[in-house]
Amino acid sequence: MDTGENQRRKLRACSPRNGFVAGVFGTMWMGILLAFLLEANGAPKPPKVRVTISKETTYITEPLRADGYPDYAAALNQRLAQGVTPENNSAVLFWEAMGPKKIDAKIRAEYFRRLGVPVLPEEGQYFQGFREYAASLAKQGGLNLSEEKIEHIYKQVQESPWEAEEFPMVAQWLQANEKPLALIIQASQRPRRYDPLVVSRLLEGEPEMLVAALLPAASHMREAVQAMQIRAMHRLGQGKAAEAWQEILTMYRLARLMAQGATLIENLVAVAIETQACQAAQRLAREGNLSAKEALAIRDTLVGLPPLPTMADKIDLGERFMYLDVVCTLARTPGTSFRLLEALEGGQSGLAGWAKRLADLLATAAGQMIDWDLLLRMGNQWYDRLVEAGRKPTPQERAEALASIDAQLQQLKSKTEDPTALVFGMFSAPRQKVSEQLGHVLIALLVPAIRHVYVAEDRAAMQRQLTICSFALAAYQAEQGRYPKQLEELVPRYLAAVPMDAFAPQKPLIYRRTEEGVILYSVGPNGKDDGGRSLDCPASEDQREGDDLVLRMQTPSSPGPKQK
Repeated sequence: MDTGENQRRKLRACSPRNGFVAGVFGTMWMGILLAFLLEANGAPKPPKVRVTISKETTYITEPLRADGYPDYAAALNQRLAQGVTPENNSAVLFWEAMGPKKIDAKIRAEYFRRLGVPVLPEEGQYFQGFREYAASLAKQGGLNLSEEKIEHIYKQVQESPWEAEEFPMVAQWLQANEKPLALIIQASQRPRRYDPLVVSRLLEGEPEMLVAALLPAASHMREAVQAMQIRAMHRLGQGKAAEAWQEILTMYRLARLMAQGATLIENLVAVAIETQACQAAQRLAREGNLSAKEALAIRDTLVGLPPLPTMADKIDLGERFMYLDVVCTLARTPGTSFRLLEALEGGQSGLAGWAKRLADLLATAAGQMIDWDLLLRMGNQWYDRLVEAGRKPTPQERAEALASIDAQLQQLKSKTEDPTALVFGMFSAPRQKVSEQLGHVLIALLVPAIRHVYVAEDRAAMQRQLTICSFALAAYQAEQGRYPKQLEELVPRYLAAVPMDAFAPQKPLIYRRTEEGVILYSVGPNGKDDGGRSLDCPASEDQREGDDLVLRMQTPSSPGPKQK
């Protein structure tokens, strides 16, 4: 007996609507094939390079590949490597600390060639991650250490001050990594970071593309930074506040070096590192028992740090180049199949089946039917809008602009699922309609949904402001023996002005005293005062989840003025 689902399938197969759609598809394919045959027989032979090299289309006019198409990877590498030498490049020391095995063997030789140094030997005294170290010790010594327990220890020593007697295995791990960590500190003090972009393939048999370039530093920098944070918490647990600050300062420097990369991923990693550094620094301000002089010196260092590059900068360059490179790759390699587009979406394609067949047909048989310049211009227009939105002066203006872009992207994706407009447009302007539809498919796949990216950027900037305030409050408490009643008391000695909330226009950060000390917070991206409830606080029956960005300062157990 047929199941209900089988019955529904039969009904759908016999429905008049499906017969109409089948007829529409037949008409569409016939129209495309007819246009292709006409072009093949009557049109002049297509040019070797199917794109116009110009600012409006390819965005760059040099360097060019041997086949005449723009070389976007080379263009980015030229920009990133300008003024960089092995002597001032922090990446050279970073990889001396991490070892070559963390770079994919397929690109390793080319990677080090572009760095301008010999390939490192595979074996050496390189950095070993805590999870790997703990698992190895457990196996050798027969210790009962589950992955969950290792992860719990790893998190605990990052977030709170600790001593060697509490976590002897962690102390041993830091000792084993002393040499590579010293190299990472040296790397953080260099002014430049150039990690080469080496193109790769998303799929075997498909062409190399910039979007497939591996980013090994982005994957492993976080691990090195977490080691610095763990060591900072160890110094703090030992009462060595000055040494703890040097570890944290290394984290801030590594964030700025990571942000020198061209891609959005690298900037997101830099923002994550910045946030980790702020969390560690706030812990130092709260529990470091700092004198006013020490707290103000750290405050001045934080104020003097350069801001991270904006996400808009990375979208304007690296992300734009990835889109343009994909279009040029499709133009110059007509044998490319839709498998490539599926891979770009991570194999989870939500595009309609007809769009897959269309892209495959156009890529394999009728590449000359496509107006590739139109696809390039369409992409540039979208990236121009993303950059313009990201450079709005306030988070609120950015959010409004991005909401409009998101809505239009959703409409665009809907168009890729409806072949009707394409079918009827084919009769009047087949080349333009087919080109526009393929452009819509590529934009839907490649243009990033960046609202959360810009929110992450704004949150990190606000966390840095809160961290500066934490040392101003620590200095005030050290001198006065108490925290101020109002933020205005911090001006002008401790802060140049009352700190404003970027997420609440024209309003200061919220400040009040508590039983433990004081709380200072921003209302966060939702723009609502959640009472100091952050994302770390789970929602309860009587309180909703909040996204406030919160700084808490505790009153020292033995209050009283310290060194002035």
